[in-house]
Amino acid sequence: MNIQKLFAESKEYSQELTEFARKLAFAAAAICWFFKKEPEVTFPTAIYFSLFFIVLFFFFDVLQYLVGTVTLYAWTRKKEKEYLDKYKEKAYEQALLKPIWIIKLVYSFFLLKIFFLCLAFLALGQEFISRMIK
Repeated sequence: MNIQKLFAESKEYSQELTEFARKLAFAAAAICWFFKKEPEVTFPTAIYFSLFFIVLFFFFDVLQYLVGTVTLYAWTRKKEKEYLDKYKEKAYEQALLKPIWIIKLVYSFFLLKIFFLCLAFLALGQEFISRMIK
């Protein structure tokens, strides 16, 4: 298998994981509502942390795609201008490799969002365990 195919497979995994993670984040937020205390609608501390981590998950989910879009567009536009000067009408036929710094930047947001989703579920689990012990 060549590098291009491996990157395509990795992209497919990350897309699938992102879709699944979003569903899990919504589910975690829904579970948090079972812990609300009436009549003021307050939550145990662990649930506040879980909700906070869910918000961070969605923040980094959006940031991953925003940063990826903006940086890749800006870099591609810069290359387009350079190549139009250098290759004229053949500029759009030139092969380009996406710079590793863009890949690493976007991937770091991907890892952060998954990390915060895990923390959200750990906080939920902590609340479940503390209720079971009582």
